Amino acid sequence: GDGVGPTFKGLAGSKVTLEGGDEVTADDEYLRTAITDPGKQVVEGFRPIMPERDLTDEQVDQIIAYLNSIGASPS
Repeated sequence: GDGVGPTFKGLAGSKVTLEGGDEVTADDEYLRTAITDPGKQVVEGFRPIMPERDLTDEQVDQIIAYLNSIGASPS
């Protein structure tokens, strides 16, 4: 698709290249940061447009669990 941001499908557990060239694994800590502080680690080629949201820790945990369920296939 021609979305404005990187897809979340297959994201969890995959390698992500950030602006500046750093490569990180999209683990739970990365996902939590992406959800709660979207401007902190910007994926290369995408500008941070996710609005900041006030989510409870439980809501963030539920989002991370969902992202893990549609995450990278085990290789």
